[in-house]
Amino acid sequence: MLDLSKIEAGKFSVNRTHFAPRQVAEDVLSLMRGQADSKGIGLRLYADDAPPQVFTDPDKLRQIMLNLLANAIKFTERGHVEMHLAFDTNQKRLDIAVSDTGIGMSEAFIASLFRPFEQGDASVSARFGGTGLGLAICSRFVDMLGGEIRVKSIPGEGTVFRVSVDTCLEIDPKTLFSNPPSEPARTPTPSMGPVPRVLLVEDTPDLRRLMAAYLVELGMEVSTADEGCAAVRSMLARDFDIVFMDMRIPNMDGYEATATARAAGYRKPIVALTAAALSGDRERALAVGCDGYLAKPVTRSGLTNCVRQFVALPPSGPLGIVERQATLRPSKVSEFPSYNPRHY
Repeated sequence: MLDLSKIEAGKFSVNRTHFAPRQVAEDVLSLMRGQADSKGIGLRLYADDAPPQVFTDPDKLRQIMLNLLANAIKFTERGHVEMHLAFDTNQKRLDIAVSDTGIGMSEAFIASLFRPFEQGDASVSARFGGTGLGLAICSRFVDMLGGEIRVKSIPGEGTVFRVSVDTCLEIDPKTLFSNPPSEPARTPTPSMGPVPRVLLVEDTPDLRRLMAAYLVELGMEVSTADEGCAAVRSMLARDFDIVFMDMRIPNMDGYEATATARAAGYRKPIVALTAAALSGDRERALAVGCDGYLAKPVTRSGLTNCVRQFVALPPSGPLGIVERQATLRPSKVSEFPSYNPRHY
């Protein structure tokens, strides 16, 4: 009950890091082995398709696995319980399936399964005991990791719980992070020389379009992403000259996306975008690997000045380009002016 009350009160935070999901699963099975052996049921792990590294919260993932296995073992009297790990390459999600040969559930009961203190009919409660909190906690943690949980069950035959959670990997950046950005690239007027490339990571459509238009006016090729995992994939798949990273984006926020890209070897400039122009936010952005800071709302002049701090642009703009090989100035921390409505 304590864990559930803390979750409902918002006292649990998500702490993502890089780890091997197979190792977590093996640790969990070791913890649950005694319970399975005491009932004479098999406990198996199939993890050959698991990715070597994921980026999510290992403690919450461990709790999800523990609760699912504990539930499966409790309601299985003969047969086996299995856990399968896999990776959805299209959705970039870690998939976990826990199956058992237990008592199963009706469709009517599945509908109320994740409510606290639900455990089926009175005969089941008397026979197996427990409070019914485990699956409720499990469901809340899955939500916190940006995932989903599904159940398929046949009374008298068994149950399968399937969980998928959002994650990013660091296996082979050149092959794994190869999906294109979430919107098609915008290319300025053709020129004789190379065009500087910029990745704009912003989840507000209107602001994303406005900033992209400003950047195109500077003669840059603009690619966009609207969430953190897509941003990391794009950064590691293409050679951008500069990245503008909103710090408040879904799935993986800008701080985590920046830290992940830096850990994977990304070295080009990353400029933080945030509406909160506070020193604490600025320091946090720099600490995770950002090179500069641009407060929102954004002006055309502020954005232009920011770009010129890191990328060489031709003074004549996109129509007068002769040679546009982007070059980086020495690394420096810059804070740029915020938006003034009179200049919009």
